[in-house]
Amino acid sequence: DDGLYYWHVRASDGGINSSFSVARSFVLDRNPPSISLVFPLNNTNLTTSNTNFTWNATDNLNYNIYCNLTLDGSANVSNFLSQNGNNTNYTVLNLADGVHYWNVACFDLINANTSITRQFTIYTVDSPSQMNISLDGNNVSTIIRWNNVTKAGSYNVYISTNYSAGFSSTPNNTGITSLNFTDNNANSSLTRFYKVGAVNGPAENISDTVVGKIQPQQMYNGFNLLSWPLNLTNYILNDCGNNGYNPPTQPINCIQSLYRYNGSKFQETTNDGGVWTPAIGDSDFTLLEPLKGYWFEANSSCNVTFLGEVPRFNVTTSLNFTFNVISWNSAYHARLGEEAVLGNPLFVVPSNSFDNIFRYNVSKGTANPQLTGFQGMHHFSGYGWWPFFGDEDFNKLIYGEGYYVEITSSQSNWTHNPNFNN
Repeated sequence: DDGLYYWHVRASDGGINSSFSVARSFVLDRNPPSISLVFPLNNTNLTTSNTNFTWNATDNLNYNIYCNLTLDGSANVSNFLSQNGNNTNYTVLNLADGVHYWNVACFDLINANTSITRQFTIYTVDSPSQMNISLDGNNVSTIIRWNNVTKAGSYNVYISTNYSAGFSSTPNNTGITSLNFTDNNANSSLTRFYKVGAVNGPAENISDTVVGKIQPQQMYNGFNLLSWPLNLTNYILNDCGNNGYNPPTQPINCIQSLYRYNGSKFQETTNDGGVWTPAIGDSDFTLLEPLKGYWFEANSSCNVTFLGEVPRFNVTTSLNFTFNVISWNSAYHARLGEEAVLGNPLFVVPSNSFDNIFRYNVSKGTANPQLTGFQGMHHFSGYGWWPFFGDEDFNKLIYGEGYYVEITSSQSNWTHNPNFNN
């Protein structure tokens, strides 16, 4: 039988004298290691360029086994220790797309053996990195566009009407071979969000970027305090020659003026058929700004649709006036109340420098928003936010609305977290 043997020789003179030689040993091993390839399986498809190879080598004698992994005809790793009877793992990074062949050769103290050769195929693809969203000419259907992705044979589109609920793992539309998609059902919900996956064979890589549309409550004829909850591709207002931004509405161009507060006065820009012109003395009001709230003056009851990229990253801004008009730039609502329970979506330095926050309730307002229609909450140090008497329905920040914040210091640095979700 195979195994370890010891031997020595005894010599005798035929009389009373004898002696033994030094004991020696030898191994009889007539059986090479047996090799079982575990992963990748034969003819399997992989969707990552980093591949974990697994095999199991066994030997009839309990000695260490050393193995060589051969990949596409060349040794990738040599003399790799494999414990007898246990799975051995070795990862190869950055393999190219395409068909690959692999086997494992193992040897014990004397014998060597090579496994069968298996093949596998790698498919990888990047995700779309650039996306934008717009409306068709009637401001009804949404049009999603994205960049061309190398190796992508087609694209999938994922749609959600509730950003907090996330997206289904099953795409809503598949096999798209162009670089755009028109959603003719976009008007069926007030909010709609989109992701795009690039597809190469069995591989799919879905964009981190999400674009969407948010349609807040209907604007009333008169003044409405709103803000852009999504990041715009272009913040410059259309002046007829710059192909700038004109807020899409139904009916079209129902916003007759926009107003912003610069710390000392309100500035105005007016809309004439989609062309925006600053009022006299307000010539610098030619673009919109993130994290800013605006007064929308509508000439009728109508709807505005906000389009853009869902914010993902924190932004810190300095508020330098006693009253500042801000936005809640997020696809989540954020509840205000006891911060030990709900957290604090309005993180500021110095702490507690946000004293009061106000919103304009259109249903309670009139055409003079500076006098009526405001609801407020006060911030109590050590507790959080509490609504003013009669304003109990004001208990959260809502995307699409604008807010006044009153600060207690000469400057307050607000870090806006668009991912705050309580």
